Amino acid sequence: VDMVTGVARGRNVLVMWLDGRGGEDADNPVSSPIYYVESTDAGNTFGPNTKLQTPFRGTACACCTLDAQFESDGTLSVLFRTGYKNVRDVWLLQRAPGGEAFSAVRVSDDRWSVATCPMDGPRYAHGEGRPVVVWMSDQRLYWAERAGETFQPRQKLSEGVGKYPEVARGPSGDLLALWQEQRTVRWRYLPTGETGTLPGTGHRAAIAVGADGRFRIVN
Repeated sequence: VDMVTGVARGRNVLVMWLDGRGGEDADNPVSSPIYYVESTDAGNTFGPNTKLQTPFRGTACACCTLDAQFESDGTLSVLFRTGYKNVRDVWLLQRAPGGEAFSAVRVSDDRWSVATCPMDGPRYAHGEGRPVVVWMSDQRLYWAERAGETFQPRQKLSEGVGKYPEVARGPSGDLLALWQEQRTVRWRYLPTGETGTLPGTGHRAAIAVGADGRFRIVN
């Protein structure tokens, strides 16, 4: 079991992780299926371990973090990097409220092929405005907005080499992204382009939105 993530909305609580049961899959090297358990009574009881069934054959990159969120209408969104045939592209899965099946959309057709796990998962922001994804591909950082059923073409988040991108949306719809370059945390407002830096640790930083609507960077 690895890359455990939890998400809650009202009395619905869901815990999701990468699970090695079932052994190796030749079509998905260095990858694992996603499993989850779900509660409808605020976490007092949980249903059975359930293997997330995707409408394509890819499973999740073995050491890349997952990002799961309930949207305001109850839709469950799961963002992850796949490893199908060693192509480490990013996909968004979604399940409608009360449903069981997940739809899937590829965020960007990067076709980054690497025979190992890059250990760097994508991040997702929804809310007021179009959903936005940030991710690393071949050591470069990108972001893309969703428009209808697909995502718009990717845009560069940074001109340099970086890792561990994060993104959050404030209550007014503004977006803040950040990432690591060496031991520097770089941040950027999207899409205005205003940027800044602060000392980093080399590990993944995080963004929180306070009750006052202001962004906090946790480093």
